[in-house]
Amino acid sequence: MKSYKINKQKIESCQLISDVLQDYQKQAENISAFNKAIEDLNTKTKKLLKLQSLAEKDNEMVEVEKNKCRNELIEKTLTVLTILKIYVYDQKKQKPERQLEKITPDVIQQCTDMVLINIVQKVWRIVNKYGGFSLVFVDKLKVKKIASNAKVISKLEKQYGLAPSMIRDMEEAYLLFINAFYIYEIELAEKRDLIKKIKKTSSRAEKLIENKLDRFVSLFEKKSPEFCQAYNNARLLEIKNKKSSKNLSKNDSEKTEGEENPNKIDDHQLESKKDKKSKVLV
Repeated sequence: MKSYKINKQKIESCQLISDVLQDYQKQAENISAFNKAIEDLNTKTKKLLKLQSLAEKDNEMVEVEKNKCRNELIEKTLTVLTILKIYVYDQKKQKPERQLEKITPDVIQQCTDMVLINIVQKVWRIVNKYGGFSLVFVDKLKVKKIASNAKVISKLEKQYGLAPSMIRDMEEAYLLFINAFYIYEIELAEKRDLIKKIKKTSSRAEKLIENKLDRFVSLFEKKSPEFCQAYNNARLLEIKNKKSSKNLSKNDSEKTEGEENPNKIDDHQLESKKDKKSKVLV
C-alpha cells in the first residue's frame, strides 16, 4: 500500500515534554492557565498516540487482494484482446483496429488501476459490439440481429477460439477487481484522513508549547531550576528532531522523484496520444 509518512519524532517529542510537565505539575498548581495548558498538551499527546496507532494499522492484505484481482483481470483481458485484434484485422474493421492498436500488453501491465478499468471497458464494448456476447447487448437487439450475432459468435469461437465463456470470465474478473480496488481506495482515504489529523493536532501542540508553555516555564528559572532544566532538555531534543525530520523529508522527496517510473501510463497519456496511422487513413 502507498506509504504515508508519520512524523513519529514529533509525537515522541510531545510525549516527552508532556511527561516532564506531568512530573512537575505541582509547580503549576497556583497558576490555573499554566495548569490548563499542561492538561491541554497531555490531551493532545494522547490523541496523537491514538491516531498514530490507527494510521500504522497494517492494510497489506487489502493491497495483496487488489493486486491478485488485477493480475487475474489482466490475464483474462489479454487473451480476449489478442483474439479480438486478430479478428478485426482479418475482417478489415479499421475503426476498432485503430482503437485497439495502442492497447499493448506493456500498456496494460504498467498502467494505473483507473486506466486498466477504462481499457477493460473499451475491450468489452468492442467485443460485444461485434460479437454480441453480453446479455446487456442481446436485450436491445431485434430477432434478426440476434441471429446474425449468433453466427458471429460461432465464427469467433470456431475460427478464432474466442468462446462466450472467456467473455464471462473477463466480466467476472472485472467485477472482482472493481470491488477490491474500491476497498483499497477506501483504506487509502482513511489513512490520508488520519495523517491530516495527526499533522493538525501536532501543529496545535507545537503552537501551545511555543506560545504558552515555554513562557510559563521561563517564570520558574530561579524558583525551580531543576524543573526548567528538565523541560529545556526535552525542548532541545524536540528542536533537534524537528531539524532531522525536515532533512529526512527532503531526502525522501528527492528519492521519490528519482524513482518515478518513466513508463507509467496514466489516463491523460493514453487519451492524448494520436494514432499516426489514422491520420493517413483520413
